[in-house]
Amino acid sequence: MLAPGHRLTPANLSILRLSGVEQVMVYRKPLVSILPIGTDCRMPGTELQPGEMIESNSILISSMVQECGGTAKVLPPVADDADLIRDTVLSNIAHCNLLITIGGIGIRGKRYGDMVPSALETIGRIILQGVQIAPGGKNLLFAKVQGKCVFGIPGAPHGALMVTEQFLPAIMEQFLHYPCWERPEIEVVLGADFPAHSATPYLARSALHWNGADYIMTPLRPGDTADCFINSCAVATLSSGNEHCHKGDRMRVSLIYGERAIRAETKSNQGTEP
Repeated sequence: MLAPGHRLTPANLSILRLSGVEQVMVYRKPLVSILPIGTDCRMPGTELQPGEMIESNSILISSMVQECGGTAKVLPPVADDADLIRDTVLSNIAHCNLLITIGGIGIRGKRYGDMVPSALETIGRIILQGVQIAPGGKNLLFAKVQGKCVFGIPGAPHGALMVTEQFLPAIMEQFLHYPCWERPEIEVVLGADFPAHSATPYLARSALHWNGADYIMTPLRPGDTADCFINSCAVATLSSGNEHCHKGDRMRVSLIYGERAIRAETKSNQGTEP
């Protein structure tokens, strides 16, 4: 009745039962282990000492794993020590389908406490380190350990957010065989100039509001993590070669959440009818 690779919806379940089908073969949900790296990282509820910080990226990643259809397990943070990182990866890699490390993956190594690459090189193979996107692309890593994928994301919150959104759904699709976490695209009008940040593509989180005829997009401050995490509605891909980044121009963007939510927020903030 249904072709392989079809994601079961509530309607599908109903018609299967109506047809007398009570069991179907499905892909197993992938188990993703998440390993924060950092001597200064502490779990929520810990009394912080000077120089320490609450580890916050794991809840972002585990939530996205669940939205994509997987199961997440967050491991305790590991200090910036190559031997500890190596031993922790080895003790967990056999019990998961995918292991994600957070932080410690920069190319400058021990000088900056980036010990993940050297740890992984002793037990596996680094396939890719760094991609041409910003923010976060420079500090990105893919490796293979005992036949399993290890995905390293940057520790800075804004970079972790963008890299996770860009790559994790595509990885999860390899296990579940259907598109994960699809985002609709719409056309918007630029409410301000969008300067290029670099020669590489820049994934700019932006705010939108509905004026009754168009969605007006305004830039958010790239260095303001709270602004980008809370007030963003869409992601626009910008680069130095993009000539259509001036106020009044039109461009297509990917929505972070649906149009109804954007219009409802516009009504709430401005008192206008969506």
